[in-house]
Amino acid sequence: MRLMNLIKNEHMKLYYQRSGLISLIIAYAFTILAAIGQHLGSSSPALPYWDSTSHVLQIFIQIFMMISMIIAIHIISREYSTGTIRLLLIRPLPRSWILLSKYIAILLYVLLGILGSIPLAMTIAGFTSGFEQWTYVEGLYAAMKLFVTKLFVFPFYIALAFTVTVLTRHLGLSLMITILFFAFTVSFVPVIPGMSLLISYLFWTLVHATFLIIGWRAFEQQEILRREE
Repeated sequence: MRLMNLIKNEHMKLYYQRSGLISLIIAYAFTILAAIGQHLGSSSPALPYWDSTSHVLQIFIQIFMMISMIIAIHIISREYSTGTIRLLLIRPLPRSWILLSKYIAILLYVLLGILGSIPLAMTIAGFTSGFEQWTYVEGLYAAMKLFVTKLFVFPFYIALAFTVTVLTRHLGLSLMITILFFAFTVSFVPVIPGMSLLISYLFWTLVHATFLIIGWRAFEQQEILRREE
C-alpha cells in the first residue's frame, strides 16, 4: 500500500507541475505536423491504411521517446538539485521503493501517452490514406506487431536515463550521455541486425536489467554514504 501511495504521488506530480501534460501535447502536435507534412511533401502514392497508421506511430514513438527520457532525467535530477532527495531518504521506507515508484510512474505516463497516440495515428492515417482498407485484418496484425516491438524501447531507455542521472546527479550531463547513447543504439534496439528476434530481446533485456541493478545499487550506496557522514 505504501508503495502504491508513492507511485500515485509521483504520477500526480507529473501532471500537477504541468510539464508532463504539456510534453504530451507537444508530442502529439509534432506527430501531427510531421505526418501531414511528409504526406503533403511526398510525390509517392499514399500508403495503405494500416501501413500509414504504423508510420505515424513510429513518428510518435521517436518523438515521445526523447520526451520521456528528458522527463525521466528531470524528475531524478530535480530531487538532487533542490535537495528534496534528503526528505525522501529519511522516510521509513525501503530506499529502492523511491526509485521504483518514479520508474513505474514514468512508465504509466508513457502508457497513457501511447494509448492516446493509437486513435490519433488511426485518424491521421485516414486523412492521408483514406479509410477504405481499415478492415484489412492482416494489415492490422502487422501494424500491431511492429507497434509492440517498438514499445520495448521505452522501459529500456527510461532505465538508462534513471541510472545515468543517479550516477551523475547532473541534469545537463545526464541529458548528453543519455541522448548520445540513444542516438547510437536506437537502430539496434530491440532488433540487432544479423541476430534472431529472440536473441536480440534476450540481449537487450539483460542490458536493461544491468541498468536497473547499477542504478539501484548506486542509489543505495549514496544513501549509505550519507548515513556515514
